[in-house]
Amino acid sequence: MNTYKITYTYIVTTIKTGEIEIEAENADEARQEVSDNQREYDLYDASSEIDESRTFEIDDLQEVSHG
Repeated sequence: MNTYKITYTYIVTTIKTGEIEIEAENADEARQEVSDNQREYDLYDASSEIDESRTFEIDDLQEVSHG
């Protein structure tokens, strides 16, 4: 039995768009508030469903030991 090291890339690409309104002193503060509280505002897709937007690729395979 041989042992192999596999290098891979797993890309999860989900596009979610929307609008929220927050109160802030200026534009920079508003951006920072939204950036810091993405989870609170539910601005990302946390679904664990596998769909066509997820890409898995094997980049390389190396034999590391002989059995």
